[in-house]
Amino acid sequence: TAVTSSVHEMESGFTIWSFNGTMLCRMVKDHFFQLAWRPRPPSLFSAEKEEEIAKNLKHYSKKYPSEERDVSLLLSEEEGVNGRMGEVGDAVEVSARRGETH
Repeated sequence: TAVTSSVHEMESGFTIWSFNGTMLCRMVKDHFFQLAWRPRPPSLFSAEKEEEIAKNLKHYSKKYPSEERDVSLLLSEEEGVNGRMGEVGDAVEVSARRGETH
């Protein structure tokens, strides 16, 4: 829970950041004074399982980087293709509005 109080009511609001420092959301609200965040839900793992995960964290961190890298490359390739397709679609749409044909 966070409580803020601002003298300048026009500058009130909040920003939500991801764990790695990427800004996810910024909301500016007049007369905004408090943000109440809900607590984390209880873990689905038993205490013993959480301890096991904590002990083997280095093993997991070595195991998954290659898989994460593969997924990241796949996603970046998809974004590139979708981005190019979007640009082509935008050009066709503009041409259609102008009455041009290709």
